[in-house]
Amino acid sequence: MVFKEIKKEWTQPQPDQCVPTVIKTALDNQFAHLNIPSLSSIGSMCQYRNAYGVPIDRLKTNLKQLENMGIQFNEKEDANIDFLKSLLDQGSFPLILFHLRDYNKWKKGSIEVDDDGEIDFHMVIIVGIDPQKQEVKVFGSVSK
Repeated sequence: MVFKEIKKEWTQPQPDQCVPTVIKTALDNQFAHLNIPSLSSIGSMCQYRNAYGVPIDRLKTNLKQLENMGIQFNEKEDANIDFLKSLLDQGSFPLILFHLRDYNKWKKGSIEVDDDGEIDFHMVIIVGIDPQKQEVKVFGSVSK
């Protein structure tokens, strides 16, 4: 199993603030040597709005400011387990954005997500992969 430890965890202060919180956690852990913007600043870059979350369709464009610091974002749909493992092997913290309606299909544990009929997304960090078992371990920013 490939595993990367999260040393500095952030918990999302609002239920719909997973995107800026997960980005902040990943950046603080992967780029500790840089002066990473605050959670509030990352929320502003993402155009986070309380009770509405983040406009996902403009996320990469909104985070261009971070590219000026040398942080690259790569988009890939339908990433397979080998691709995600290669990112972990390279020292990256892959961020995954998924429809909440899909969560109950593949989760382990007792937390259930209600499908409210909206197009709701959630973001997590991939921190571990076991290719033999085809299992992925994630870090989520929701309060435990």
